[in-house]
Amino acid sequence: MRAMQPPGFAQWLLKTFGCSPNNEAVIGDLNEQLSTGHSRMWHWRQVLIAIIVSVSKDIWTHKLPALRGLIIGWVVFGVVGGGFNDYALPVFGMVTKSLFDKLYTIAGGGMGFRRWIVTVGNSPLYVYEALWTLGLFVTGAVTGAVVGLLHRRKVSVVLLLAVFVLTHWISQGITQRLGGDFYLVTAMLIVGIVMGGVLCRSHHQRTVTEK
Repeated sequence: MRAMQPPGFAQWLLKTFGCSPNNEAVIGDLNEQLSTGHSRMWHWRQVLIAIIVSVSKDIWTHKLPALRGLIIGWVVFGVVGGGFNDYALPVFGMVTKSLFDKLYTIAGGGMGFRRWIVTVGNSPLYVYEALWTLGLFVTGAVTGAVVGLLHRRKVSVVLLLAVFVLTHWISQGITQRLGGDFYLVTAMLIVGIVMGGVLCRSHHQRTVTEK
């Protein structure tokens, strides 16, 4: 009977986000347990538990670096996000205003076309929302990368920052102001933070290997 292969994505998650110094041994043990008859669902559950436990222990063991990461991340998030909202979006609106005014004129001012380019300030609604979502993703990625670069134990601190930002958004009622766009916008922000930290870690690991 052919042994069951461990889920590839689960393996990647544990290798990427597992913070235990014995991470490779944990992976090997889970794979061995899977080959003895445990289900893939059991394997997934153990992977998630291993990640949560290892991240929690790493943060608890290194409280000051974790607190410093939260402070630095919050400042970077505010500066980059504020700059995007205060400068990038207004400039984009100024650049596109004349273009959409001309398109509206060419279309003869039809109401159907007018509804299609419903505006928020100077920018078309759908374009504005897309750019704002992209801006949050970039803001999150820059924030995660900066926090990762400044902390030796990158993954646990970056994940803590992502959870902190998500909790803040929910507690401050930002979810209600975003309405139906909450899930997409929030997902892009959190993915950006985590991805920035992961890419930073990957670069760090390649650099160490090359040395």
